[in-house]
Amino acid sequence: MTLSKSALIWRTFERTSRQSQNLTERSEVLPFFRSHPNLAAFIADYHPRILKLNRSIAFEYQLFGDFGADLVVGDPLTSTFCFVEFEDASAESVFKVTGRSIPAWAPRFLAGLGQVIDWFWKLSEYQHTPDFIRKFGNRPVDFEGILVIGRSAGMADRERQRLLWLTRNCVVNSKHVRFLTLDDIYRDLSDRYQAYMAVL
Repeated sequence: MTLSKSALIWRTFERTSRQSQNLTERSEVLPFFRSHPNLAAFIADYHPRILKLNRSIAFEYQLFGDFGADLVVGDPLTSTFCFVEFEDASAESVFKVTGRSIPAWAPRFLAGLGQVIDWFWKLSEYQHTPDFIRKFGNRPVDFEGILVIGRSAGMADRERQRLLWLTRNCVVNSKHVRFLTLDDIYRDLSDRYQAYMAVL
């Protein structure tokens, strides 16, 4: 990708992530990343054992007929992958204010987490089948799940800490699940982009 194209894509992402506090999954978030696969590939950087970010990328990838991951990105040569679920990016996507003294986990968040749990169950069920080998190869697969949801801008410090604690500690069937807001993605990719630009 040329420097000018990289800068243009980055400015587009900045506008998209900042233009509205409410971005819908199907009409805004997922189509944006589908249109900019280089940015989508960067999400694999959250998996500590993926070193080649652009070797494999697929959107709405079907997992054995029952479930589909919004994004799968990784390195098939090392059988290392991230399975990504995108949800709406709004102020109440992660936490919802109720009558309690502390906000509850929002239905949208719990639904997104349920999606990731179902993927991991299905991958475990099929891991020794010919269909699994055709999709992911014959060696053990190292994968993690990522739920991209909500906005952290405006989120109370206590709720930021709750989300951070969960993303550090959530493990399903020995596989890590990370939780990131669109603002987290923008911040982290911005740091990487600025570091990249600094050495050119």
